[in-house]
Amino acid sequence: MLFSFFLDIINKTLLFLGGLQEAGSLASDLKELEEQLSIAHGDKDVATLRSESLASDLKELSDELNDAKSELSTLKEEQLAEALLTMEEEKALWSSKERATVKAFEEKAKSYPFEIALLSKELSEVIFQNFVDYLLNII
Repeated sequence: MLFSFFLDIINKTLLFLGGLQEAGSLASDLKELEEQLSIAHGDKDVATLRSESLASDLKELSDELNDAKSELSTLKEEQLAEALLTMEEEKALWSSKERATVKAFEEKAKSYPFEIALLSKELSEVIFQNFVDYLLNII
């Protein structure tokens, strides 16, 4: 009976030692899995930081694009306003030149009757003088 007691203790010890080996193997596997999990968490953290960085860059570029669009729109409006102002100035200048030309023509037209009368008088005098000279030559 003492022998069976020792045999039982030896079997239990062997089972325990076998379990320890299995437990050691499991502990080793567990440690390896923990390392892989830690690496995966590290990769996840790196990927999350990269994603946040890219999202920030994208937002910054989007803001810059919106600013550029706004500035372009403002520049177009300013150029359009400048072009309209220039056209109005040119229109006013041409209108002023046109009025001056019309006024000059009107003033010139007012002097035509006087010039016609003066030329008619001079022509009449020349004709009369030629007629007198002709008569004097005949006589």
